[in-house]
Amino acid sequence: MKKLAVILGALIISATAVAQKTDSRLFNHLGIGVTAGIDGIGGQLAVTMGNHFQLRGGYSFNEISTSKAPFFAKKPFEEYVAPYLRFPADRLPSNIRESFKVPEGSTVDLAGRMKLGQFNLLLDFYPFTSGSFRITAGTFIGGSHLIDVTAGPLPCDPAEYNNAYIKLGDSRVGTDKDGVLKFDVRRPSVKPYLGLGFGRGVPKGIVGFGFDLGVMYNTSDFKMYTYDLDGKDVLLTTDIIVHDLAALTDEQIADNQQYIDLLEKALGWRWFPMMRFSLNFKLF
Repeated sequence: MKKLAVILGALIISATAVAQKTDSRLFNHLGIGVTAGIDGIGGQLAVTMGNHFQLRGGYSFNEISTSKAPFFAKKPFEEYVAPYLRFPADRLPSNIRESFKVPEGSTVDLAGRMKLGQFNLLLDFYPFTSGSFRITAGTFIGGSHLIDVTAGPLPCDPAEYNNAYIKLGDSRVGTDKDGVLKFDVRRPSVKPYLGLGFGRGVPKGIVGFGFDLGVMYNTSDFKMYTYDLDGKDVLLTTDIIVHDLAALTDEQIADNQQYIDLLEKALGWRWFPMMRFSLNFKLF
């Protein structure tokens, strides 16, 4: 991470030095724009740095949730997704059913939310001063919580919410006061970016369009967490998920090995694609 930060810092310093040689009027033009893409909907400001460079900074927000209906929906979102998010309690791991005394024949509801909101700082290099093709490097900075998942409230005696727990590794994990089990997936908050594109954050005319296509790099693996009885983080390794949370037998592990391997690969995935469009306006 430190090496990547040094490289990005050196790139910006070099760009500034080159820009000073080619055009002494640094930051003499300012643009504003709106963006839409995989990272959501947002806005950005851009400044010129000579003839070959522009610097963009902005924020984008995107949230995907099982509790929010799309704007075109004609009925509550739960009616669309409930059949897929409600499952028989008998499918819960045996240790959860036994510890919380979950009655047979009951059901459990799942809910999830993915949050992609983040700031970005991007340096555009234009190899051809008369064209709009650009090479972009920079970083995206946002919250580390990517996905939040809840299961519950568990269909058992509310008295069990405060007394029951399951053992995950060396930790005791229970529900919150409403009987809900909580899990989340986290990623690094700082993610370097490299990509190609067309368009200028500060258009040559009054209005311009932009397009970005590239990849963000996670500097560490995705990590899954839950919470112990004191509300502290409990890291869920693949071994804990398989043996303690899911409570699989050796035979079940062998039968599901391909899915376990897939989970490990998913948590170890470092590259995240990025594509977005922008509509930009030149202020001065």
